[in-house]
Amino acid sequence: MAVVAVLACLSLVAVFGLDQWRLRQEDVAAASQQTLKPAPLADGPPSQSARLDFTDLTRANPDIVAWLTIEGTDIDYPVVQASDNQFYLTRTAERRPSRRGAIFLDYSARPDFSDANSVIHGHNLKDGAMFAQLERFKDREFFDRQGQAWLYRPGQTLSLEVMAVAVVDLDSPLYDPVSAGPDALSQYRAALKAAARHWRDLPFDPARDRLVTWSTCSYEHKDARTIVTAKVTAID
Repeated sequence: MAVVAVLACLSLVAVFGLDQWRLRQEDVAAASQQTLKPAPLADGPPSQSARLDFTDLTRANPDIVAWLTIEGTDIDYPVVQASDNQFYLTRTAERRPSRRGAIFLDYSARPDFSDANSVIHGHNLKDGAMFAQLERFKDREFFDRQGQAWLYRPGQTLSLEVMAVAVVDLDSPLYDPVSAGPDALSQYRAALKAAARHWRDLPFDPARDRLVTWSTCSYEHKDARTIVTAKVTAID
């Protein structure tokens, strides 16, 4: 059964029962998530291979399992994980109430990103925040020009390269967990390529490679989702 991306498609208009002051306070709380990013432990730009110090991050919230930076976008957020896919729909990475939510790893995934495909969810907000800028990968020129990303974990940095962008249904089998073994990952890659709007033909070893998929709401049709899948190209 598919691991369903349960995100609500939100816009930044007033919600019944919430006054404008409360909405502004939620926006401030959500925006503060990016300011949590710690300095790199090593010299050099953190967008390359330096590691981040997670001491303060995990002290702020032990649910923080990683930090995600996607080049060419404003996506530069902590990644949290809860025991379900509901909690962080309406809470920040500091567990503060906010309709903007947080960027969160699917509850079924291993927090060390050792699965064949790890799915990360985030809202698509009309002001461009959270995962809204995943939409930019639908533009062929942007897709061809950009593709680097980094997942920082305690004591480890994963370098990523985008290989596909697709628009899928909420219940797409591309959300299904990928079973262990090279055959399963090869089949998943073939299904992803068939669904892809744009595709980057990266070297691929199904016996060793890992994927990370970012998912957000899309507006092509009811219950549409944009997914951007990247390959782990290095682990430092």
